[in-house]
Amino acid sequence: ASSPDKLQLDVRIVEDTWVILQVDGQPALNQVLRAGETRKLEAENEIRFEVVGNAGGLELTLNGRPVPAIGPRGKVVRGFSLDWETLKGFAVTTTATTP
Repeated sequence: ASSPDKLQLDVRIVEDTWVILQVDGQPALNQVLRAGETRKLEAENEIRFEVVGNAGGLELTLNGRPVPAIGPRGKVVRGFSLDWETLKGFAVTTTATTP
């Protein structure tokens, strides 16, 4: 069972892209991810993408909520962070109607 007190990031790679990222300030990944691969990451506080070589190559889901695209295909994105604050801004997948 997964605990909701952690940030849980599901990464689906849709196009080959080079990724350097840190989890809670510690280097966690520095490699080319291939289309079709998936990665699961867990963090206490923050997942930070230092470099994404092809912003359109990743589909991200944070704690079950889709993360808006971080950039177009082929664009290099640096210093993109996901934390508890960002999570609050993402729509939940269940569309609850507010009265």
